[in-house]
Amino acid sequence: MSEPIFAIVGHPNQGKSSIVSTLIQQDSIGISEESGTTVEASRHSLVIDGQPMYHLVDTPGFQRPRQVIDWLESHCGSAAKRQQTVTEFVNEHSNLPVESNRFKSEVELLKPIVDGAAIIYVVDGSVPFSSQFEAEMAILQWTGQPRIALINPIGGEAYIHDWQAALSQYFSLVKVFNPMTDNLEKQQQILRSVAEIFTQWRDPLLDCAKKLQQVSGKRLQQSSRIIAGFLNESLGYKVSAPETTDGITQATVKALELQYQTRLRQLEADLHKKVAQLYTHFNLEIDHESLSLDYPDLFDEQYWYLFGLSRAKLVGLAGSAGAATGVVVDIGVGGSSLMLGAAIGGVASAATAAWATLKPEAWKVRGVPVAGKKLQYGPIADLQFAFVLLGRAVAFVKQVTDRQHAQRSVLTLQQSKKEQLLANLSANQQVSLVMLLKKAQKPLGDSDISKLSGLLETMMDSEGKKAE
Repeated sequence: MSEPIFAIVGHPNQGKSSIVSTLIQQDSIGISEESGTTVEASRHSLVIDGQPMYHLVDTPGFQRPRQVIDWLESHCGSAAKRQQTVTEFVNEHSNLPVESNRFKSEVELLKPIVDGAAIIYVVDGSVPFSSQFEAEMAILQWTGQPRIALINPIGGEAYIHDWQAALSQYFSLVKVFNPMTDNLEKQQQILRSVAEIFTQWRDPLLDCAKKLQQVSGKRLQQSSRIIAGFLNESLGYKVSAPETTDGITQATVKALELQYQTRLRQLEADLHKKVAQLYTHFNLEIDHESLSLDYPDLFDEQYWYLFGLSRAKLVGLAGSAGAATGVVVDIGVGGSSLMLGAAIGGVASAATAAWATLKPEAWKVRGVPVAGKKLQYGPIADLQFAFVLLGRAVAFVKQVTDRQHAQRSVLTLQQSKKEQLLANLSANQQVSLVMLLKKAQKPLGDSDISKLSGLLETMMDSEGKKAE
């Protein structure tokens, strides 16, 4: 059996291309608020694991539906020949020069239907019903092909009830579907409903709905692994200044700081790219430069609380992890010197910290001047910093997961909800997470990365329940 194929048809500027983009999970389809963006029919496919599940044909909008009805009625003497007459209309007008073919758009949208595609008729729920739309629906009725209608509330829902009453007279199924906001569950509901109407494709459509759920689970697993790898590399990252006999200057410190920050920002940007591509958002624009409260600079510790945990939560987790491992967990020195105090360490023998309030030439470790020795920047020992990175990564995955492919706006990164960050983890799992984050200051082995990935998957599973 061939894969299901549907022609997406309707009046211009009803959001047909947006629906195609969301239902096939591709953000490469041209979408514009200007009428008539689509001028030729184009076929697109939803592909899962290399297998096409169904095909959607994006078509131009109706331009002269009343004239088409007039032509059809004048060339058809019997209702039994209506479908044949539509085919004759397409054949006759397909061979005309483009510049003189007044029915070019109608030919483009009717061709795939004549060739066997089922019909999905799209209307804008914010636009009142009129006789012009009735002419379009009458044409589709003449084709004899199975058909459903989707009401797209792109501009509002003022006339949805009127549309439902009108559409139900011409279509076997009428559904409201917003390609900008409706999630995977709603898309699956549409597929299951369509499967009951287009019975010749019932099994492949139901199979597709099932596979979409499986893909969602696989993507969650893969995004968890991506975050685990990001945390492992970021939390253990460090840079060192070369040995010098001139002492350590403020310029050396600034250079190390810049190198460190640049690398971590690049690692986070790489994380964003990998996650976006995993969810097939290949053209996603991300506001990396925003310094707003929604997404502050990674190294502006003034805003860490937006992405991390409360200090009380950190103290509790750190105490639990320390009791479990027999080590002290550093939860940060606080204040304006938090970043530098936690980051600059490893002087000579990997000592732990140097205060930014001291002049470089006065820095000493256990009374020994550091001039001529090595200055190391990183890894950040502060547990809050680990949760900052984690919270930002989880927030990004959440946004990309919820983003429909019809959306074309720049993605402005939002803060995570810290009270929900650990909601799906049991107390023991939370402690295990802290231990792994602290351990990541040195490279984690494959086994620990796998454990971290598993915890992250549980943490991000929106369908999951807190473990007992």
